[in-house]
Amino acid sequence: RDLTLACINALNTILIGVANYWKWPANAEKNEFAKNEYNALRERIMLLQNKIEMGGATFDQVLGEIELKMNEIRKQCGAPPLSIEQKYHNEHWLADYRKIKQLQKMKDGESPSRLGRLFRCLGRLCCACCSGKDDNRAQKNRAE
Repeated sequence: RDLTLACINALNTILIGVANYWKWPANAEKNEFAKNEYNALRERIMLLQNKIEMGGATFDQVLGEIELKMNEIRKQCGAPPLSIEQKYHNEHWLADYRKIKQLQKMKDGESPSRLGRLFRCLGRLCCACCSGKDDNRAQKNRAE
């Protein structure tokens, strides 16, 4: 029992040392602060968007205010790590690629979704092709 507690204590000490060496708590705090600042900026953008729509501000004024706030956040928190920026850009481009592929499949009539089948049915002006069971029934009715 004493040996188990000593091993757990040693493991805990090693983990605390690694965490302090890599400064994980400080990075977590910095990221939390940045998250809160960007969330506040997003809310401010929504308000400014409404202000533009109501004619209370011009786009140039709003853009200038947003750029100032973003620069302030970057000065306080620093730029995001390059790996995170690359991951974001990759996800963004992959999302566009996935949408294009999905549209191509829908255009070609290969969409496995119910909506894709509905579009094909409307294109042919028949509802019997929406499911395999209805196709079988239609073929049996034709045979009789």
